[in-house]
Parts: sequence; C-alpha cells; structure tokens
Amino acid sequence: MSAGPILLTGGAGLVGPYVADRLATRFPDRSIVRTVRYAGDLRAAPDVVAVDLADAADADRLIRDVKPSLVVHLAGASSVALARTAPSAVWHNNRDAAWCLARAIGRHAPEAVVLFSSTAEVYGASLNLGPASEDTPPLPRGPYPNSKRAAEVIFARDLPESSRLIVARPFNHTGPGQTETFVVPAFAAQLARIEKGLIPPRMVVGNLETERDFLDVRDVADAYVRLLAAAERLPRRLVVNIARGEAVRIRDILDRLVALSGLDVTVSVDPARVRPNEVPRATARTDRLTSLIDWHPSHSLDETLQSVLDDQRARIVNTS
Repeated sequence: MSAGPILLTGGAGLVGPYVADRLATRFPDRSIVRTVRYAGDLRAAPDVVAVDLADAADADRLIRDVKPSLVVHLAGASSVALARTAPSAVWHNNRDAAWCLARAIGRHAPEAVVLFSSTAEVYGASLNLGPASEDTPPLPRGPYPNSKRAAEVIFARDLPESSRLIVARPFNHTGPGQTETFVVPAFAAQLARIEKGLIPPRMVVGNLETERDFLDVRDVADAYVRLLAAAERLPRRLVVNIARGEAVRIRDILDRLVALSGLDVTVSVDPARVRPNEVPRATARTDRLTSLIDWHPSHSLDETLQSVLDDQRARIVNTS
C-alpha cells in the first residue's frame, strides 16, 4: 500500500469522526481529507471539503486533486425512515455516488484501497434463516438496502482490478452523536427530556419485540481501520460482517436505558413507529472478521447505552 493521502467521505456522520481519529493514530504520516455534504457540516478546516459525491464532475475533481491511496466511503443516506419518504434521494446519495466515485477512482487513483461501508440490511429476508454469514444471499427489501446493495455491485464491477475493495456490512451500531431517527438515541432522548421535566414520564415507542445485533460505533470504527491496516494481506475483493454476533431484544434495550436513568416511566406503543414486515431477529456470524484481524468489541452494551444517554442529556442541556 502506498503512503499517499487518505480520503474519508461522510466526515460529519455518526461514524466519520471516530474513523478519522483512528486513521490519524494508525497512519500518522498521511494526510486525511474529509468530505461533507454541506459546508456547514463541520467547522471550516483545510482538510474538509464540501462536495456532492453523486455529481460526476465533483467526484472526478475530488479524486483527481487528492489522488488518495486509501478511500473510506462512509457518506450516504442511512435512515430507513428517510428512504420511505424520499426514496429518490436515497438512491442518489448511495447508488449514484458509488458510480461516480468508482469511475473517478479508476481514472485517477487506480491502485487505491477502498473500504465501502454498506449495511447488514442487504441480507433482508435472508436474516429470517438465522445468523447471516457473508455467503448468505442478499435479499434486500426497500430503497435503503437496495441502494446499498446496488452500490456494492457498482464498486465490485467498476473499480479497476488494480484496486482493493473491502465491503463492510455493519449490523446495528449506536453511540454518542447518533440522531433521534435511530432507536437507541430516540429512547435516550425521551428519557433525557423526562428528567428535565420537558415531557411527562411516558415513553412512546415502536416494536419492542424485534431482536438486533448491536455494536458501539467506536468498535465499528476500530474494525474499519484495522481492516484497512491489514489490506495488503486481505483478498483483493472482500465482503465482511461487522457485528457482535449476538442479538438483544429492543425491549431489553429500553429496559436497560430506563434502569440507567433511574426514572419511573410508562411505555406505550405507537403503531406509526412500527415498520411493516420487519425481520424479527437479525444477527451475524463474525468468523470471517475475527479470522482476518485481531478485533473484538471493547465496549459492553451497558457502556454504550450509558454513553448515548449521557450524550442526549448534554444535547438537552445545550438546547434548553
């Protein structure tokens, strides 16, 4: 792997700042250029570029100017709720950006190592068969996982053979910085508002009976960077699950958060928050990941939940 610059897209997202910190530690002699969708997403800095990656000219200019030896592609639409209300935007930000980036990398950085952050949701209905391995057939359902699966195919097809591609399929992950459109911070934000007396002690939730495989965002970021550091000894085209390897009920997540808050609350289910045709249980096999790199989750679920609750408490204080 050459010692050229690193390009990190999605620098203002949940995972981006954690990956940036770990990249700086792991590759201290390399410059890191981060992209954001809008100029205001991060404080102005010489290493931050506002760019529409789904614009072919913008993507081409970016890769031509940076000439990265390593590309970490985290940018894109990640909200299933957004996918239901604005599917065209999700396809634009996920599929179209992948196509523009792959072509630009082929022109200007054909030797690059590319890590694409996809999603475990590409397995879709196959998750009903049990823990998913990387060989489990993708059966995505809905705009978000279909757009991510399309992006996987585009990178695999359109990147030059001289490049290396790591397709990471992370399962559910959460941590400080995640927005309320996701289940754990949504619970934590309600608890933080109840603590401050801003809302009554009644929580409104969706389906609590589904089971999901949760990781701390910091552990996901660590796995990404460890994979990148090992890229030269990995297969040139690699798909790998990023997960804890065990599922927990959403009801148990809620109960743990309530216990951490020390509050006495009532809970009611809002049918509008229940996704139609949800997979009851989604979890992964992680054999491939742990055989390739020295990695294991370093944050317990309770540590992660406490950090999300503290983050939401701080947000309430800062906005009240």
